[in-house]
Amino acid sequence: MTENWAESRGLDGSEPPPTVDVTIPSIARAYDYILGGKEHFEVDRRVSQVLYDAVPEAGLLARSGRDLIRRTVNYLVGELGIRQLIDIGSGLPTVGNVHEIAHSIDPDTHVSTSTTTRWCSRTAARCSPTSAARR
Repeated sequence: MTENWAESRGLDGSEPPPTVDVTIPSIARAYDYILGGKEHFEVDRRVSQVLYDAVPEAGLLARSGRDLIRRTVNYLVGELGIRQLIDIGSGLPTVGNVHEIAHSIDPDTHVSTSTTTRWCSRTAARCSPTSAARR
């Protein structure tokens, strides 16, 4: 736990899982912050600011990557009619995930996710109960 109570809480005031050290930044949580998500802590916001100072285009680059995902999923689900997707290396759920985009086109689309980080997997299950139930 950090000395400042507010720094150890998420934006929604939630306690982090006991296995998450909020004194060490996470690139996944920093990416979430840059994209405007809510799964990050003060340490992640601070490291993001360092990144912005070094690379002012960091936000644009992150959003461009999300735009590519959006266009790709729109094409696969919306135009080709594919209803089963695998999101390999899905990481921490953040703004504009594959399952969100696919389900906005067809709620019956099946999206399987794969990540190596336990906290990311648990957060994915919490953030997308319909996807988690389908795994």
